[in-house]
Amino acid sequence: MAKRTTNNRESAVEQQYLNNRVQWQAAFIGGIFLALLLSAALWGWPHIFGRETSFSRSVLAAIELFLIWLVVTSTVRAIHRIRPKIELWRLYLAGIVTSFTGIILKEIVWSGKRYAQEGGVAFSFKKLLFYLAVAFIASSIALIRLRVRDRKTGQILEIAFIGVVMFLFFHFVK
Repeated sequence: MAKRTTNNRESAVEQQYLNNRVQWQAAFIGGIFLALLLSAALWGWPHIFGRETSFSRSVLAAIELFLIWLVVTSTVRAIHRIRPKIELWRLYLAGIVTSFTGIILKEIVWSGKRYAQEGGVAFSFKKLLFYLAVAFIASSIALIRLRVRDRKTGQILEIAFIGVVMFLFFHFVK
């Protein structure tokens, strides 16, 4: 009988399988965690501010944006740490899926609560698209930090990317 040699390197099929598994599991776990954090922020918001004002809505939006940035970048960094040679598009997709899952789960929970109280549900697709764009931006910044080896070049790319995003945002919001 021939002796089988073992190879420490993974085959291409094993790499694809592991990349898929890590990408989707991390994205869905991150999405569930994001939904929990966003739900906690929404639950605590009326208890902190009492009544709804323009300032309180702005604070809530800032908290939501911060939580999305935090969870999406953490998910992307975790995937990159587990599978360092994973494709770039998979990291972008994982960041967007994390945000999408978190926002949808949060909306399901809070829409059910609002439906029970008010009898109607309003879902904003514009808000969902905005949060997905925020997830794309957060993923891009995390990937610049992860994949660009030279620190100064990475900082320049980050500043340039943020500048372009700000320009586009203010140009199209007019």
